[in-house]
Amino acid sequence: MDVIGLYKAGVTNAVASLGTALTEQQARLLKRYVDTVYIAYDGDAAGQNATIRGLEILSHEGLSVRVIVFPDDLDPDEYVQIYGKAGFDALKNNAYSLNAFKIEAMAREYDLSNENGREQFAVKACAFVGTLQPVEQERYYKLVAQKTGYEIESLREQGKRGEGYTEKPLRFSRGTFRRRSVQDEDQKELLIRTMLTCAVKDRGACALLKAEKAGETLPEPYGALFEALDQPGFSLAAYVGAQERQDAEKLTALIRDEQNMVEPEKTALDCLKRLRQLEQEDRLGDLQHQLKRTDLSEGERAALLKQITDLIRAKK
Repeated sequence: MDVIGLYKAGVTNAVASLGTALTEQQARLLKRYVDTVYIAYDGDAAGQNATIRGLEILSHEGLSVRVIVFPDDLDPDEYVQIYGKAGFDALKNNAYSLNAFKIEAMAREYDLSNENGREQFAVKACAFVGTLQPVEQERYYKLVAQKTGYEIESLREQGKRGEGYTEKPLRFSRGTFRRRSVQDEDQKELLIRTMLTCAVKDRGACALLKAEKAGETLPEPYGALFEALDQPGFSLAAYVGAQERQDAEKLTALIRDEQNMVEPEKTALDCLKRLRQLEQEDRLGDLQHQLKRTDLSEGERAALLKQITDLIRAKK
């Protein structure tokens, strides 16, 4: 049904392995016709474990392998029914290479929102990258640097030590590739995503946000997307498909959320209001922190106190 569903949507170069797993014989048969294979198994845990097995088999046969990851436990048929061929192409254009998929899997084992999690992930990922060819190392140290914020030179030195990684089969539990829960997700990020989803879904919501100059403080890649919404014939799926992987991963969530948005105008303005409140709170906290400095002059201290007072009044 996945192959049929994809074909109906216009993806006509798909085949199904059938059975419990891809076999070496099937990999050799594929190699007669193509040099590159995209694995597009279901998004649930069983599908992701099948992906790992398929990656190893196809790579062993000398094929270039990439992985299409479907969000929210969807299977290919379900995904194209909701998002069509454009949505599928957006995922395909940002498919993972074999090694990138392994690194992404490692990253999901740690909480990268805190320093300890980033450090543990970096040690393991660098040990893995250190086993690759020099040209590949350059590419994947950059990926690890993006995820951790560490300098590439430091990551290279860590990789040379070869500590923290042993090759073993990757296994996925249910929910590994699902969206993080609202409790785990950064509040600002969620508000921005929700607001932009409203703008994409509803012209009225977009116009309201433009009138409120909502794009002035949006971080990238969201700011650029917001500016692009006015372009004739704008398509979110096509826009996402044209972005670099790191930006596309963030924006793909908007494709998933678009179908479920209700009361877009009210929701968009509520999100914008809360975002501005959070910005005020951040600014207030920063000013209060500066006020604790012992090297401030009387004039500097007075200026900070005035800004703090003005912000508190504005909040009220």
